[in-house]
Amino acid sequence: MKYILTRSKYVLSARALRDYLNDITIERFKVIKIDRIDNPPIADIEWGIYKALGRVSIGDRLKNNNINSITYNINNPENSFPIFVRKVLDGNQGRGIVIVKNKDEYVGLEQYYWSKFIPFEFELGVHVINGKIEKLFKKICMDEEKEFPIRNIKNNYKFSLRDVNKYKTLPEFISKAHEILKFEFCRYDIGWNRENGYYCIETNTAPSLANNFDTLSLYGDYFINKLNLQRR
Repeated sequence: MKYILTRSKYVLSARALRDYLNDITIERFKVIKIDRIDNPPIADIEWGIYKALGRVSIGDRLKNNNINSITYNINNPENSFPIFVRKVLDGNQGRGIVIVKNKDEYVGLEQYYWSKFIPFEFELGVHVINGKIEKLFKKICMDEEKEFPIRNIKNNYKFSLRDVNKYKTLPEFISKAHEILKFEFCRYDIGWNRENGYYCIETNTAPSLANNFDTLSLYGDYFINKLNLQRR
């Protein structure tokens, strides 16, 4: 038996990865939720554990190394409006995000972290394994885009496959971020701003796999090779 160690909220992707590996290799994988057991077994795959570092820590680490990144604050935003308030700091699909346009709307939200709204012309989902871009998606709005967009599937955005060669400076940006964070695998959510170029919006060490078989097979085949698993 081999183990995929995860946090409970990422279990859908972990189960998808488990099923993929169980279907095409002779090994048996089991998903273990790290928050449900006192002494977890040695993990063959750690799925989403590193996201426990949190958005606050990741943003600060990148910014402190002169890499454009969304950072999170707990102090009074004063004249920073509009802002995104995070009522749930480790949520996904936009859960817990409140758009706040002025001081009046901020009343009652003072206890939460917030980030400054930066107008991105477009956003990318960049799957990276050991510092190399393996798959690149552009987030395409299927409706009329809002003034303060939260670009995700829940808000009717399609993730459209793109050629990384069309984004000339992106590999260098990702390489610099990887030198700091050193995640074995992750999906970077990247925004592009006309004034300052690329920004790291967030880094997801448990990228969703349940809805995209091509991306699932990318990660699954990586672990098959890494762990020297025998295919059926």
